[in-house]
Amino acid sequence: LISRLNENNISCKYIILTGYDEFEYAQKAIKLNVFDYILKPINYDNLEKCLSNLATQIYSERQQALQYTTIQDENRQLRLERYYNDLISCNFSSATKPDLYAMESESFPLSAFANYRVAVCTLTDCNSIAQLNTLKEHLQSLYTNQSIVICQDFQQRLFFIFSENNLQTDISAFIYSLYTFISSEGLPCVFGIGSSYSQVQQIYLSYNEA
Repeated sequence: LISRLNENNISCKYIILTGYDEFEYAQKAIKLNVFDYILKPINYDNLEKCLSNLATQIYSERQQALQYTTIQDENRQLRLERYYNDLISCNFSSATKPDLYAMESESFPLSAFANYRVAVCTLTDCNSIAQLNTLKEHLQSLYTNQSIVICQDFQQRLFFIFSENNLQTDISAFIYSLYTFISSEGLPCVFGIGSSYSQVQQIYLSYNEA
């Protein structure tokens, strides 16, 4: 049974309770990655200790998996940030790499847009990069249902890439909602917005105008 479960990649932990003390069985259990092999009659103190050790191992593995996933997400976000910064900087050498473009297309299909605009927000009273990152995360959660890129540029300003066709409101209301939210966080800000362009490769023009 354990062998079949392993073959089908069923994620389980196994403790065998058995009256068979033959070496052959114990050796096979080791090969199947069984956590422990306990002989009858059962010593319940040993069984409790075994279960406790297994619980500790499971918790540790889950924490490691969570940390790995978090690192993957952070790395992916950093790569996306670089991708968008390359777009607004007209640095197409890395912005057009196939793996980055595929990754960007999955999370935010810029290529599906008809026209592109960029808005830039300068925070006039931001004391730290951590504060800027927190604000960016709040905005990303606030506009999660809309096709809007929210990033920060190398001058520690926020910029927004969007299409008016994909906004759930008109452009002035959109900018005002951003301004209102950021101001409510106690961060005075100034907004600039660029013209609309039909090509992804022209985003840097709108960014510079903004």
